[in-house]
Amino acid sequence: MTFITLVLSIIVALATIVYTIVNYYMYKESKATRLQKAEPIIVTFLKCSSDHSLLSLYVKNIGEGCARDVAVHVDKDYNLFRENEKRQDYRLFNDGVSVYPPQYELHYC
Repeated sequence: MTFITLVLSIIVALATIVYTIVNYYMYKESKATRLQKAEPIIVTFLKCSSDHSLLSLYVKNIGEGCARDVAVHVDKDYNLFRENEKRQDYRLFNDGVSVYPPQYELHYC
């Protein structure tokens, strides 16, 4: 009788330890997911028009958090719209944007 009780107690203790470890890792993953949902994620991408005559720059916050002080730095500045109009003339490229809400998108042709 005591041997069976000892074996069952050891099994219950091991199951409790495994359960505690699994719950700890689930807690860490849940916290990381919550933090990721609160973070802003800013992406930039280029898109061509259907006839490939126009290349547009998109800057979008795909995260669920509000981004602060977003600025785009350009290594080489080419003509954007007209001959004497440069990207540096636009606020996003020069000073940046102080608040960039979730799912907000800026589009430059």
